[in-house]
Amino acid sequence: DDITELFRERIPYSSTSKDPIESMEGLVEEFRSLVAMRLAQVDVFLCTVAYLCLLAEGLDLPVLGYFGHPLLFMVPREDRVREDFWPRFVRMASSPNVGFAVSDPFLQMQYDYQVGSPRLPAIRTHALYTEAMHFPERAGEVLVMDRPHECVLMCMLFRLLRAKTIDSEVVDAVAEDDWSVDDGRLRVASAPGYP
Repeated sequence: DDITELFRERIPYSSTSKDPIESMEGLVEEFRSLVAMRLAQVDVFLCTVAYLCLLAEGLDLPVLGYFGHPLLFMVPREDRVREDFWPRFVRMASSPNVGFAVSDPFLQMQYDYQVGSPRLPAIRTHALYTEAMHFPERAGEVLVMDRPHECVLMCMLFRLLRAKTIDSEVVDAVAEDDWSVDDGRLRVASAPGYP
């Protein structure tokens, strides 16, 4: 589609390179012109590179960011660009509609050193340490870790599910008691009629 083509044109080697994104403002402008007519169908924006989260800045959408790269990954080495990026990232990370996390405690320390507050939670990628197994059978549910330090993701998903409308009615029936719990380590977040 046209969005894929935009990324292939502007970030052609993103899967194998750490080359900086030149002219983020130009990319943002092109991206917004492509997605403008589709935003009503978008429930949440997901980004895995902190710099690319700027694509969602000001779109009035919930944003989830999960980062496995340093904060300045793909950011040009120009002081002016970096000095502009720091406060924009901190504003987004401080927003009530944004949930950011990093993949490990070491990366968490890097982000903490670079931007200070807010401190991003560290959530391990595959959670293999839980020794739990999941077989997805219900397409309308999302499996998430149930760990105290990972509650940012749980809270964000819970908030999004509560805010989802079904036939123009807000779903208020979703409560924590409705979430099935198996073995105390994993939870399924679901809402009647979602998506």
